[in-house]
Amino acid sequence: MLSNPDISPLVSEIASALGHAAGSTVSSADMPAAMRAKLERSTFIFSGFKTHAELSAVSRLLSKDGVKTPFDTFMREVKAINQDYNVNYLRAEYNFAVHSSRSAALWERFSKDTDRYYLQYRTAGDERVREDHRPLHDITLPFDDPFWAEYFPPNGWNCRCTAVRVRRSKYTPSDHDKAMAAGERATTSLDKHGNNRAAIFRFNPGAQETLFPPRHPYYKVPQADRQTITAAVEKVAADNTLRKTAVENLKVFQSKPPVSKIINGEEVDILFDSKTKKHIANDIANNKNFLWKELSAKLQDVLKDATLVAHEPNIKIAQKPSARHYYYFECKEGNEVFYLAVEENLVEKTGRHFFRLYSITKTLRNTAILYK
Repeated sequence: MLSNPDISPLVSEIASALGHAAGSTVSSADMPAAMRAKLERSTFIFSGFKTHAELSAVSRLLSKDGVKTPFDTFMREVKAINQDYNVNYLRAEYNFAVHSSRSAALWERFSKDTDRYYLQYRTAGDERVREDHRPLHDITLPFDDPFWAEYFPPNGWNCRCTAVRVRRSKYTPSDHDKAMAAGERATTSLDKHGNNRAAIFRFNPGAQETLFPPRHPYYKVPQADRQTITAAVEKVAADNTLRKTAVENLKVFQSKPPVSKIINGEEVDILFDSKTKKHIANDIANNKNFLWKELSAKLQDVLKDATLVAHEPNIKIAQKPSARHYYYFECKEGNEVFYLAVEENLVEKTGRHFFRLYSITKTLRNTAILYK
């Protein structure tokens, strides 16, 4: 399901939203690069399983008891699912990502000088604090106490609790068993079937290097499906990372002067604009087996040395009326041969022609006309 190219953008979009929530903390925190990468990966994995859960819920609406669901009913129920997953749930997950990333950063910082400090649990200290979280306030224990493996905050959706370091010389450690009992009560919320919905929050984001609960219901799929979903999400994440790198590199030369080339016996300027950035970034990501991400940082130099070898009129003029013609420049990097496509555009209101770098490809289309 997630390997479908039409679905992978949804995974990326959800991961982008949740990644934005955690991004400023994770990127600015003084944590090892390996831990930062694991936290970012956990966001993508969570987003993939969330997408799978949402689409599975939608697919179950197609029929009931073997009878096809009427379209109007189907659309109404799909909109309800969208409201749940992409508004209600996403808001809580966004807030959790913000807090969880801060906790992970704190845990990394707290891992130093553990012989001088205890960790102390702190609630927000106002009237909004949940009754079952109030007993956790001021629990003080060593860094390596098992309590923190399960109850390091946040301990619920929209939980505002945190932890601080306090000097061992000023505080007496709390009773471990009483602390564990308080943590268990704070993370117990039984549904009508007797299942504890809050038990998923018994984890430590920093110690386990994951921003979201490892036992979240999204992950409740058969092992074979879990492996398939994870593999598909890993691919989406890899493509997204490559695309992100390409976009960042493309920003470097987007504002640089255009490259001059001879086309049809006339010297023209080839622009690098926002559409260039979008298309080239996608091309580099989708064709990563033969193009390397570093190429995006030097495309202008590559184009300067490229040779015009083919052209073709826009065969989809109805869809893109401003794009009139494409010109293909052959490029060589080491043992690789590829082509940069330049799009000729016509601004009908002014009659002005302009050229932009449009795409990058491994092979020429069979409709391309070779220059002899």
